[in-house]
Order: sequence, then C-alpha cells, then structure tokens
Amino acid sequence: MDHASVESEDRVILKPFILQLRSKGLYLIKGKSGSGKTTLIRTLLGEQPLTHGFIRVNPVLQDKVIFSYASQNTELFNTSIIDNVLYPLGVEESTAEKQENAKKLLQEFGFSSHAIFQEIEGIEQVLSGGEKKRIIFIRAILSEAPVLLLDEVTSNLDVQNENKMLAMIQKEAQKRCVILVTHREYDFGHSTIVYNVK
Repeated sequence: MDHASVESEDRVILKPFILQLRSKGLYLIKGKSGSGKTTLIRTLLGEQPLTHGFIRVNPVLQDKVIFSYASQNTELFNTSIIDNVLYPLGVEESTAEKQENAKKLLQEFGFSSHAIFQEIEGIEQVLSGGEKKRIIFIRAILSEAPVLLLDEVTSNLDVQNENKMLAMIQKEAQKRCVILVTHREYDFGHSTIVYNVK
C-alpha cells in the first residue's frame, strides 16, 4: 500500500498511508476511534476504492484468496458452533484433520465438546459477545489464507481468553502475515511492526 488515501467530497477519511507487509510477521494497526482504521481494512479487502495511491500485490498471490478476516460485526449462522467455525465448509465437507483442529480450538476457548455440535436457533441472541468473538477468531485461524486480518478481536474479552488469543496471534505470526487492528496497547516485542492511523 503506497500513499493510499480515501476522500469524500468534504473530508479526508483516510490520510495518505504506507503499509508494507511480508509473508510472515505481526503488524499492529493502531488508532483512535474515527481515525480511519475501518476504512483501511475496507481498502485492503477491496471494498473501498482509493482516491489516491495504490495497492500492489505479490504476483504469486494473484487470483488467490489473500485474507482471512475476523471482523467486529461478522454474523453467525443458525447452525452448530462447529459448523460456524468451519464455514464456508461444514462438518460433512471438512477433512477429519480440520474437524479435529476445530474441536481442539473450541475446547481450548471454553466450549464443551457436547455443545459445539448442537444446532442453535437464534444463535446471535443465544451466545454472548465474547463467545461470538471467539468463534469468529477460530474461524479465521482455521483458514489457510496467507494473511490473517483481525479487527478488534480482543476487545470485550475476559483476561484469560484475551491472553489465549494473544498467544495464538503470536504463534500464527511465525507462519504467516498477521494484521491486528486495535485501539489497545500491546507490547509484543521488537519483532512487531506498529503502524499508527491518525
């Protein structure tokens, strides 16, 4: 992303921004509410056209699904928890290995082995905000996309689940590119590259 910016008729929504990503590593995108973090995400996902600047993609990744995205507002489906984390596939279409990985992650984040297979009608109302965040996070982790894009996934979590999530984020960053968008203060060490959206 080279000097990318987004403007409307009367204001600048995203000021000129430079973002360079490697195949592995943890990138922290920080900024206050209203600073343009959401717009930045939408430009990366191709949902928001740029007014100026451009985005260059490694030719190796052309025509491939680049991002696995865990957003703040992703909806869940009225089915089982494990089907939700295995989306777009389901239990029947997924490999045995992926099913086991899904079950292991769900149990690690506090979901019982019995509950994850139950069909849940009105799942958005039944589960808490923290439970939904954990499900969306696990769905993103299970994806094999080369870039993991996480938008405020650690907000409104209890300390135990937040720490589990942060440890998993660091582990994933050793295998692929991880972008964590947050307004919180985290210190992941010198290997983390921090960008501030102002």
